[in-house]
Amino acid sequence: MVEHIVLWKFTPEATKEQKEEMMRQLLTLKDKLPGITAATVGWNFSERNQGYTVGFRVTFTDRAALENYLPSDAH
Repeated sequence: MVEHIVLWKFTPEATKEQKEEMMRQLLTLKDKLPGITAATVGWNFSERNQGYTVGFRVTFTDRAALENYLPSDAH
C-alpha cells in the first residue's frame, strides 16, 4: 500500500463552485485508474493550514500503481 497526499492553495479568483467541482473530479480518479483502492478529499479547517485549503489523499495498491497514475491523462 502507498499513500499519496496533495494539498492545494487556490488563486483568489477561484470560486467555491470551481473548488467543489475540482474536488468532485478528484474522486472520480478511483474509477478511472487501476490500482487506486481509496480516495478522499476535503476542506482544510486547521488554523495552521499555511494557506492550503483542500487536501486529497489517494491509496494505491503499490508503488507501480502510483507511478502509472502520475503521467496518466486522467491525472
